[in-house]
Amino acid sequence: DGLLIATPEYNYGIPGVLKNAIDWASRPANDTPLEDLPVALMGASVSFVGTARAQLALRNVFVFTKSPVLPGPEVLVAGASKQFDDQGRLTSEDTEDFVRDLVERFETFVRRWEREPAY
Repeated sequence: DGLLIATPEYNYGIPGVLKNAIDWASRPANDTPLEDLPVALMGASVSFVGTARAQLALRNVFVFTKSPVLPGPEVLVAGASKQFDDQGRLTSEDTEDFVRDLVERFETFVRRWEREPAY
């Protein structure tokens, strides 16, 4: 099992509702379902840096939950208002390739973690 989070970025951070959901899932602290659960991050934002800051904030949160986070590739979709069509589908083949690469690497990461956790 693994957790793939796709997040926007608001005011250099993660949405409050996402942080709240992670906080609830992290309890009880000595028996959280997030411990040892591999995580991958991706996101889209209207800013020119995509979700770099939000993903950094999430990485810090997952240190506390002892959740291993896939180190890369980073999917930081910038200018999101121009990256999706009216139905919410990606319009950039390059971005689709980044997402596909992330998912493939995450699958490998999860399988390796299941066989041999790093801590």
